[in-house]
Amino acid sequence: MNRAPAVVEAVAEGDDRGGGDGRAEDSHGKGDIYVAFATRAGEWSTPVNLGDRVNSEHSESCPSLSADGKYLFFSRYDEPDDVSDIYWIDSAVIERVEEGPPEGR
Repeated sequence: MNRAPAVVEAVAEGDDRGGGDGRAEDSHGKGDIYVAFATRAGEWSTPVNLGDRVNSEHSESCPSLSADGKYLFFSRYDEPDDVSDIYWIDSAVIERVEEGPPEGR
């Protein structure tokens, strides 16, 4: 990663980051996972949604990076009776967010 280590956070339904309906404008569902980066000035960047590779119409929460920084683990409440499963994805998804969207998207 180009900047200091990433911090991931879950934003639950009701955390109005501009959607006006209790959901962020970039929300995929009931609760999404975002990432913010430490700046050289010692502050945090504006959180960015990790997109549909991580977030779904269900509620995602409890993000955690593996000790070696290679994987992002998170919970998704997508089972009957609101039971969660644990998912993992290559942490490169965070690097892609940091680099920004490819041209033409």
